[in-house]
Amino acid sequence: MNKFLLKSVLFTGLLSGTALFAQAQKFGDNLGNHTATKDLQMAGKSIFNADGIAIGSASMVNGSVALQIGGANKAILVSSVVANTDIAAPVNGMIVYNSTDNKFYMYQNSAWVTFALSLRASTDGIETTSNANGYTLTQVGQETVLKLTPADATNPGIVTTTDQVFGGNKTFNGNVNLATGAGLNVLDGPAALGGTLSVAGNTTIGSSTAQANTVLNGALNVTGQTTLAGFIGGGATPTPGIKILNPLDVDPMDIQSFLVVDADGNVKRGASSNASLAKYQIAVPAGASAGFDPEGNSGIEITLAINEIKVNDAIVVNFSAADRARFSGLTILSAVAVADGQVVVNVADFRNPAATGYAAPAIDSANLIVTRYNAVSIVR
Repeated sequence: MNKFLLKSVLFTGLLSGTALFAQAQKFGDNLGNHTATKDLQMAGKSIFNADGIAIGSASMVNGSVALQIGGANKAILVSSVVANTDIAAPVNGMIVYNSTDNKFYMYQNSAWVTFALSLRASTDGIETTSNANGYTLTQVGQETVLKLTPADATNPGIVTTTDQVFGGNKTFNGNVNLATGAGLNVLDGPAALGGTLSVAGNTTIGSSTAQANTVLNGALNVTGQTTLAGFIGGGATPTPGIKILNPLDVDPMDIQSFLVVDADGNVKRGASSNASLAKYQIAVPAGASAGFDPEGNSGIEITLAINEIKVNDAIVVNFSAADRARFSGLTILSAVAVADGQVVVNVADFRNPAATGYAAPAIDSANLIVTRYNAVSIVR
């Protein structure tokens, strides 16, 4: 009896356990709203879901999403490889992180390409054509090459060693230096200088041809102090002042106006002909003394070269005060501008010396003062 009862109990327990296992197996196949209390271990098996998978989110955004990953303040860790070739059978669309060169790669068009391209500067010069950006970006292999462009009248860019035209106003807070022999040309419009313009060579304004010193062929507006260190005329004692060319250039006497500074520092205005009141200190050429005749009264001609004098200019020649003793007993009879740049002076010795013991005056290299007077006062 006891054995029968024991067998009955064992059989009943077996049936109950089988039923419970079957119920648990059915419950596991259809999780529903079941809450797992332990990690789900697939033991090397896969999860398949044709509708999509959402991780970190209670619902899918829409039916077009296959994999949705959410979660605030969390990142996605992508599979890493030491070499891209470690992927035995790559498929277009795969993404991996290469831990050797620390780049992401995508398998695209049957090749691994990185979508974290590096940027490098061009090593083969700059572009020859300007653009609105001032640079170009060109993809070369796995790199993007940055190449600068030159500035021009409308586009930004860099300053090159070739000829360029720049647009817009430019302000320099320091010095602007021009190389020896270089020129600064203002083609059109006003040229405004807020500071100091220092020119060691010639300065020409209003003309494309460089002139000696400073020549103005247009309007000059000056606000502030202007210091002039030039002179009007030539010779040993030229007059400091400003020479203004006749803008009409129709006067047959080539009339010009002058602003001159007198001995007291006063500025005065006058009107006179070309380079009037010009003084030149010219040395008597060598060999002039030998022209005097020791037998009696005689005169000589002394030819002087003065480039600024024109033929028939009115001139006066005097002995230099410093060399007055060397001209003792001599008389200047006449002085004529016989040609452009040439003056002939007649000097005579009227002392009627004896036929013996005569010594010719030693005037070689002594100085004569030549003054040109072409001035005509004019009221305009």
